Amino acid sequence: PAYQSMCCCCRSEITHGATILAIIAVISITFVGYAGTEARSLGWGFAQIQFQYNESSKTPCEYNYLYGLNQYTIRRQPCFRKDFELDKGVRYDSEECTFDFCESCAGVGGTIIFLLTVTLLASFAAIYAVYLRIKQGILNEETCYVENIDPHCKKSRIVPSVILTTIGLLLYICWQIWLQPCQSDINAFSENFLESLDEGFAINGTQKSNYSAAFATVVCGWVVVVIAASNQCCHVEEPSAPRTGPRIVRRNDHLLELDDDSVNITSVDMERNISLATPSNRQEEKKSPRKLLEVSS
Repeated sequence: PAYQSMCCCCRSEITHGATILAIIAVISITFVGYAGTEARSLGWGFAQIQFQYNESSKTPCEYNYLYGLNQYTIRRQPCFRKDFELDKGVRYDSEECTFDFCESCAGVGGTIIFLLTVTLLASFAAIYAVYLRIKQGILNEETCYVENIDPHCKKSRIVPSVILTTIGLLLYICWQIWLQPCQSDINAFSENFLESLDEGFAINGTQKSNYSAAFATVVCGWVVVVIAASNQCCHVEEPSAPRTGPRIVRRNDHLLELDDDSVNITSVDMERNISLATPSNRQEEKKSPRKLLEVSS
């Protein structure tokens, strides 16, 4: 056939089904992003700092910071009590939060929550757009694969492609604005923590900081939605099985039968060769479900 899918998944059922599964995955990922808001079990970033009071101290002091969109959680294990843990949440916009990352993370968190909400709504719109494309592909199975006959078949991919591209852009903004300036300020805080202690007070200190589970999941969602958008953009419907008889194509709400599969019909040829239906023929068209127009040889 003249229309061939440019994707490796050339059947509509496979292509669109894979896209819907990808969108469902993005919806799940959005909820994971929400779960990192309060930094209880999931977070967008973390920092871990360990040190000892003196050489004879057998139990190191350990500070674990888990950073969410609205607040960060401190879990401490003091040197003198190995079994003691303090789990405390501190909001970025509270007076208790006095570090450099407080202001930057407070502004970023609210923006990311808003972007995730828009992403969630757009994901449902994308599923509906793909469903309409599946429906349109079924209706146009006989007409989609003859080039320049039914341009709607090409245009039907624009809406889901644009929506998915928008979702990808939203997720990209989410993890980019977390990295800079919020995560960069968190990294600076972790690096400077040991230096802020009095000299000789802490020894054998180690620290590490990086992004956490919710952030990594959103990045994965961005990759998935980019693939889904590309899939929708490049895919053009084709018939589910090769035709053995004359092809039936649609032009301006009229049907045209091509007896010879080797005929190459262009839009200019169509304008010259299609005999439009007369008023009497239009009456017959209402009685008959299909009307065939002749092509002059």
